[in-house]
Amino acid sequence: MRIAALSDLHLSTPDGACAFTHTVDAFLAFLDHVEADHDLLLLVGDVFDHDVGPRLGDRRGALRDARLAWAPVVDRLARTRCLQVHGNHDALLEEEGVPATLHLDVDGLRITLQHGHRFNPLGDAIEPIKRPVKWIAARDQRKGGRLGDLLYRVNDLLTQSPPERGRPSATQRGAIEALRRSSTDILICGHDHTPAIVQTPFGIYANSGTCGYGRLDWLSVDTRERAVTLRSGLD
Repeated sequence: MRIAALSDLHLSTPDGACAFTHTVDAFLAFLDHVEADHDLLLLVGDVFDHDVGPRLGDRRGALRDARLAWAPVVDRLARTRCLQVHGNHDALLEEEGVPATLHLDVDGLRITLQHGHRFNPLGDAIEPIKRPVKWIAARDQRKGGRLGDLLYRVNDLLTQSPPERGRPSATQRGAIEALRRSSTDILICGHDHTPAIVQTPFGIYANSGTCGYGRLDWLSVDTRERAVTLRSGLD
């Protein structure tokens, strides 16, 4: 089986605070390309971002507004043969039955899907602080300010690890430790927007990067070949 995995669209209301910068037509064409030679699509969390809506604390309203604003994309994903986990910025989907963790057994491979935020030991601790800070930054960005862009750049610095430094991100370190303790062959994550494939003695850690911020990172998994490949856009 060939499986595609993507994450971190961060669909929200289509204004300056929305990280999903693709046009609807361009993204639907991208999905056509992905689905053409893959049997299943995995959505690895943060498809939506209900923490940057126009009203502080109104996460349900923000999720509803995002679905209406990006209805063609949402409808397409609903019609696609796909499986999904929720992330930290669309955690309300759990109320609709979207799990935090998903396990697949395909062609003798055990594949685990989890967004990745729980692998960062500081994740749960800072989440209550992060939400209002992110909302304030989004509000500033809607008014033409640069606070949202600054917050994103700081997040990049805290989560990503340039290859020349040789240091994995906190999410990657936590995920690989979880992989060591599990019976999973491939652990697929999103969250820190850092596309990566790491072969370990315990299995494969793979991060699908982001389909926001002008990027189209994704993973292709060939279960018969036991191979995971990083892809970008229509390549």
